[in-house]
Amino acid sequence: MKLFPSKFIILSILLCFLLCNVKSQQNIFHLPSTIEQPAWYQSVNWNEPNVFLIDSLISVFKKNEKKLRSKDRELEEDPYLTAYLRWKMKIFPFIKSDGFIEFDNNYYRHLYQNQALANTTNAGAWTLIGPTQTYRSGMGDKTNTQCNITAIAVSTSNPDMVLAGAETGVLFKSMNKGQSWTSINNDNPSIGGITAIVIDPLQENKFYYYNEAGLFLTTNGGFVFNRLGNYNYGEINRMVINSNTGRLLVASVNGVYYSDDSGNSWSIGSGTVSNNNLWDIAQKPGQPATIYAVGGRNTDNALLLYTSTDGGNSFISNTINDGPLLATTDGARLAVSTANPNFVYCIDLQKDTACPILIRSTNSGANWGVLVRSYSHDFGG
Repeated sequence: MKLFPSKFIILSILLCFLLCNVKSQQNIFHLPSTIEQPAWYQSVNWNEPNVFLIDSLISVFKKNEKKLRSKDRELEEDPYLTAYLRWKMKIFPFIKSDGFIEFDNNYYRHLYQNQALANTTNAGAWTLIGPTQTYRSGMGDKTNTQCNITAIAVSTSNPDMVLAGAETGVLFKSMNKGQSWTSINNDNPSIGGITAIVIDPLQENKFYYYNEAGLFLTTNGGFVFNRLGNYNYGEINRMVINSNTGRLLVASVNGVYYSDDSGNSWSIGSGTVSNNNLWDIAQKPGQPATIYAVGGRNTDNALLLYTSTDGGNSFISNTINDGPLLATTDGARLAVSTANPNFVYCIDLQKDTACPILIRSTNSGANWGVLVRSYSHDFGG
């Protein structure tokens, strides 16, 4: 007869005792409420977490669960375990010899200073500056491979600071213009790629990002993120912040929405709800009350270019003719000239043909016209 080690028996008894007395824990990993909290997670005192105890509880839990789970379902598929592994890596430098955690507020400042790289770029050439470190799919450990970047933002109050969102759902931060990078949302859920990032123009430590897990906000440079549960208006493709009022505006699959209280409550920009997607949103330099957005009409995929002159409360829309037909859209991006803010540009990927056209307005969105038309999948010189 095989005897169980006394350590395993003690931990099993401890786990059973905790399970009999525990209720649903606070969601420190910001996972959706629809995901059930596993037993080991509920057994932890997250106000004073001890990494050694958590690891022991997980080990016991895995042994118990092994008898209940089918062979094709591994424990690593548990989102809470993946989130814990990432959280553990983030706080690893602060784990004391007894397993408890003691944070050093100066750690990241020293890390950024010591990570500066001597990468240089030549005029007319590009050099890879990263980030090149991301996570393996479905796991909590890192892998040193190149990852696709799906969103990027540069701080206007501190141009040295750059944020990059990866298709793996990881948010990277650089404090030296991209010469070195650190992942800062390791303990947040990485459900799908990051599609939008925006940095407050006056507060570099306040920024938002979005992925399929929701809209997240930090006010301390990424040390702690909060999921904004009141945002429920679909995937976000782009975000902007009004530097005068602090209003947050998002271009989502369901329209333009705005919040005047850092994402706690939301309103729809009237005139934008009839589309099937809002691809992009931009502000007029020097006049942030003028907002441009671009999307598609849900009945015929016609390209719609929106203009607001009241900070996003209401919009008017224009369709564009591409020759004898309406321009259609399967994706679009906007840019406003800083040299002449009356000039607004839109690159539209046409529906069906997937050929891009370049559209321009020279009078702040009042009128638009096709500037360049391509009959292939690029502009090819």
